[in-house]
Amino acid sequence: TDPDHPEYWGDVGPFDQRMVEMAGLSLSFILAPDSFWAPLSPAAKRRVSNWMRSINDFPTADNNWLFFRVLTNLALRHVGEEWSADAIRAALDRLDEFHLNDGYYRDGKWYQLDYYIPMGFHFYGLMVAKLAGDLYPDHAARYRERARRFAEDFQHWFADDGAAVPFGRSMTYRFAQGAFWCACAFADSGGFRWGV
Repeated sequence: TDPDHPEYWGDVGPFDQRMVEMAGLSLSFILAPDSFWAPLSPAAKRRVSNWMRSINDFPTADNNWLFFRVLTNLALRHVGEEWSADAIRAALDRLDEFHLNDGYYRDGKWYQLDYYIPMGFHFYGLMVAKLAGDLYPDHAARYRERARRFAEDFQHWFADDGAAVPFGRSMTYRFAQGAFWCACAFADSGGFRWGV
């Protein structure tokens, strides 16, 4: 995050892929701050928080990417840095507009109903439900209920041996197909047999 370093991650701009990467960093700061945040020097903490806070300065893609703004601000809050409750609320409210019915979402303007629903909406929604349910209890309850409803159908997207249709650009997507079930367990969102 040091602009003078040759490996600087780069300035964030509109619709920037760096916003996507902030979600993973944010989860590490929330879930394991002693390993990822505490060891940073005060100068590094300042640079990281400034860099991450820049997600509030530019538009994201108008789709599941709004969860990256939510998680980034929650991470900043968690480590005691300046964050934006307004940015979180606006993103959560907009994300609710993408819900169709029975746990299905459209991803922005697209009505393509595929594995992006569980990995791009439910996974992050369940992270918010678990990690910020005290701040946003109504959203947390909705995310858990929508995941429960979606699980009724989603379990049938897998063969009995766990195989699924190859989807996406990389092997990472093959693993991300199952992230929904991990998020359900993490967020205590039941409604299905654990054997599933």
